[in-house]
Amino acid sequence: MSCVRLFAAAVVLGAVLLPAPLNAQSTRDRVFALEAELQALRAEIAEDNAARMDAGELRRLLADLNVQIGAVERQLRTLTGRAEELEFRNRELRSELDLLRREVTTLSAAGARTQAPEASTSSATPAAPVANATPRPAPAAPTVALPQGDAATQFQYAFDFIRRNDLENGRKAMELFLQTNPDGEIKGNGHFWLGRVNLQMDRPGEAARQFLLLIDNFPDHEKRPDALFELAQVLLQLDSGNEACSALAELQRTRDKASRRLLDRATRLAASAQCD
Repeated sequence: MSCVRLFAAAVVLGAVLLPAPLNAQSTRDRVFALEAELQALRAEIAEDNAARMDAGELRRLLADLNVQIGAVERQLRTLTGRAEELEFRNRELRSELDLLRREVTTLSAAGARTQAPEASTSSATPAAPVANATPRPAPAAPTVALPQGDAATQFQYAFDFIRRNDLENGRKAMELFLQTNPDGEIKGNGHFWLGRVNLQMDRPGEAARQFLLLIDNFPDHEKRPDALFELAQVLLQLDSGNEACSALAELQRTRDKASRRLLDRATRLAASAQCD
């Protein structure tokens, strides 16, 4: 189109320059017509250039969009893969915890049988009593009985025995507290401290069972990370390294609820246990 207009403008210009009868008005009209034609031609050329520039810019924008869409699709595939990997790991952890519960229950039962008092089979004749000996009364053991009041009051009563290092009465009082208060978050505290007491009394099977009761029944309890760490230590004592590593892995999965000090201790324990 612009070539035709250029040809037309040349024709008009040639007509003006050719010899013609001297007519001022006619010549002036032809010059005005030529100027108008040139202005129209400039406008058309400018529109053609603008159209070509818009098409080029559009192609560049489309190319950029294709690159960005490709990047987003790659990121989406990566995120999808990670989500599937996390879901698979969560299923593995649930299976390992189920296995851990069964093994701890077995170990607890075996420990209870080992620690049960055995009947004496000795046939030795008891020593004869000393004449005129005055029998001494056995010291009376403190009676464990929960006080009247709410669960917090009764928990504090049981915990006071533990704080005084009276482990036997602390164990009895805490067991009585758990029987009397079957519900509430404070019951999780009871399981934790009963586990600690059994651990100090060299009853690792029962200690592990109490820690597991807290872990399973109180998923949001503030003591759950500590119970996972204590359970890992107990399992290492029982030569159950794989299960101990599973407990430490669960602790790392809920690391936002654990203190920095506890996480550092768990990292050192995992390293010493050679956890993956």
